[in-house]
Amino acid sequence: MEDCAATEQFASIDKLGKKLISQEKYYVLQIPNVPEQSPAIMEGGEVIVVPSNEVSKKMIGRVYQVRTNDIVLDMDGDILDRNTLYNIHFLPNRVTIQLEREALNYVSMNKISKFFFPKSLPTHPIDYRGFEWINESVKTNPEQQSAIIHIVEKASFPAPYILMGPPGTGKTTTIVEAVCQILKRDKDAKILIAASSNYACDVLALRLLKYLPNETVFR
Repeated sequence: MEDCAATEQFASIDKLGKKLISQEKYYVLQIPNVPEQSPAIMEGGEVIVVPSNEVSKKMIGRVYQVRTNDIVLDMDGDILDRNTLYNIHFLPNRVTIQLEREALNYVSMNKISKFFFPKSLPTHPIDYRGFEWINESVKTNPEQQSAIIHIVEKASFPAPYILMGPPGTGKTTTIVEAVCQILKRDKDAKILIAASSNYACDVLALRLLKYLPNETVFR
C-alpha cells in the first residue's frame, strides 16, 4: 500500500509536453520553484522520459542536479531531440520499500517470525509499583510512564513494543528511561540500541551517558 501510494503521489508531479534543453552531456528541464514541488524531486531519483509523439518509446534517466527553477537529467547516453516535446514521469525512491521486503524475507528464512508475528501474547500481570523515575520530566508524564513500564515488563514479548509519535513528543526520553530502568533491575543486561542515522545514535548515547557510567556504554 505504501509503495502504491508513493507511486500515485509522484504521478501528480509528472511534466507533460516539455522541451529538454541540451547542456553538455545532460538535459535541463525547466520547472518553476522546484523546492516547492510536493513530493520533493530529489537528486538521484529515477525518471522515465517519453516522446509525446511516440509513447511506446521509453527512456530511463536520473535526476543529476536539482536547482531553484530547473533540474538536470542524466539520460545515460540517450540522445534527445531539442525540438521534440517529452513527457517526464518521476518515480519514487523504492530502496526503502525493497529493503523492507528483503527484511521480511530474512524473517522467514531465519525462523524469527515469532518475534514479529506472535501467535499469543503474554498474560502475566504487569507490576506498576516500584518504579522510581530517573528523569524528572517522566515523573509528570503518565503516557511516558506507561510506555516505559510496558517495555520493562515485556508486555508484548516476544513481539517488539512499538513506540510511535511525531517529533518532539519524548520518544528518545522514553527509550533512555526504559534502558536505565532495565539496567537498574538487571545490571548484567545487554541492550543493543539501533537507529536510522549516526546522529540519532549519538543523541541516544549522549542522553544515556547522563545517567550511566561511561564504561557501560559502547558507541
